Amino acid sequence: MVANRKASQKHNTGLSVLDIIKTKGKIKGETMKIGNFETENNVFLAPMAGVTDLPFRKICRRYGAGLVYSEMVSAKGLYYNDKTADLMRIDDEERPCAIQIFGSDADIMAEVIPKVMAVKPDIIDINMGCPTPKIVNNGDGSALLKTPEK
Repeated sequence: MVANRKASQKHNTGLSVLDIIKTKGKIKGETMKIGNFETENNVFLAPMAGVTDLPFRKICRRYGAGLVYSEMVSAKGLYYNDKTADLMRIDDEERPCAIQIFGSDADIMAEVIPKVMAVKPDIIDINMGCPTPKIVNNGDGSALLKTPEK
């Protein structure tokens, strides 16, 4: 009973989880334009470390998300470790898909962009808002807003 009550709660889209499932991926909503890219609706899957992996993104697209994001990808991880690139795998079933990278070293960020571009994301997003201490204490995420001159 508790699961049913939670599943029927409304989210900021005005739809409950049950409503979304009933739409079978036909969510209607306003489109959003980001640069030259336009989404089919305004329901986005946020980038979440350890959550938004490839299978989860495919499920969210199947149920109507207008845009899905990869997990946060460390620019330093891409620079020093090839295994980090596994987080950026994109399947055509999940498109449109954005890749979010984070870091604070402009040289390393610039160096890894060709690796990011190689997987052909629809959007590349640079994280400047994550408040998690593990990220901020390294000068990444929302810490970047403290020194915009960098």
